Amino acid sequence: MTDTKNNESTLDLTLASLTLRVYIGLQLLLVGLDKFMADGKFGGLTAYKANMLRIADGISSGSIMPAWMTKPYAFVLPWVLLICGISILAGIKNRVFLLIAAFTYTSLSIGLALVREEEGVFRLGLYVGLTAFALCLNKYNRFALLKDK
Repeated sequence: MTDTKNNESTLDLTLASLTLRVYIGLQLLLVGLDKFMADGKFGGLTAYKANMLRIADGISSGSIMPAWMTKPYAFVLPWVLLICGISILAGIKNRVFLLIAAFTYTSLSIGLALVREEEGVFRLGLYVGLTAFALCLNKYNRFALLKDK
């Protein structure tokens, strides 16, 4: 009887891990892809460059962060989001990519705090919490292409 309860409990934790992985992975992937959009359509690298310059300029003009710091960050950000999203969805080294995602969310929340965007800071704080919970459930991650050791 105890074995059945343990198996059910482990299955629940496995499904919770999978659910969080899908949510976090899709969220990262879609936000990363959004950086390549212009007027609701895929704009490729041209849209990417314009969007990232707009974001970097918005942060540097509204805070103490200089443009020489915000521009490199903005141009790397979509690639980090895309790589993390795809890796988390596919189950490739989830611990590593969930940790990178958590640090990315944290750095984004710092940038939003500097421009006094409290609602965005709160939302990103929730993402950090979900990502931390996904890290706690990572040992129950049965559906992975390349597991953590």
